Amino acid sequence: MKKFVKFIAVGLGGTLFSYFCYLLLLNFLTYQQSYFVSYALGIVYSYIFNSRFVFKAGLSIKKFLIFPSVYILQYLFSASGLFWLVDKLHLNASYAPIVVSVVTIPITFVVSKLVLETTETRAN
Repeated sequence: MKKFVKFIAVGLGGTLFSYFCYLLLLNFLTYQQSYFVSYALGIVYSYIFNSRFVFKAGLSIKKFLIFPSVYILQYLFSASGLFWLVDKLHLNASYAPIVVSVVTIPITFVVSKLVLETTETRAN
């Protein structure tokens, strides 16, 4: 439970970081392009802070390369959700990523834990 609470804290920080990047990028790109770039930046943030703070795992190139796989499926799910929320349900594009993020938190925790802790165990 303690790890999940830390994960939520890191996730909140990462979500805010990504969201502010998204809002900034909306000035220059479409909402889907803005979401893609801010999402990628959020993955880097998440890898660093989840590895060090939540799961107490070391940073490595191997884990850094594996970790984004957690988010590939989540991205596809999130981008689809974002499309539905914005284009079909007409939710404001500034708020839609918040809704998408809340839905994906539990799934992301479990898969991140598996990748970071299992990869750490195998590396030793």
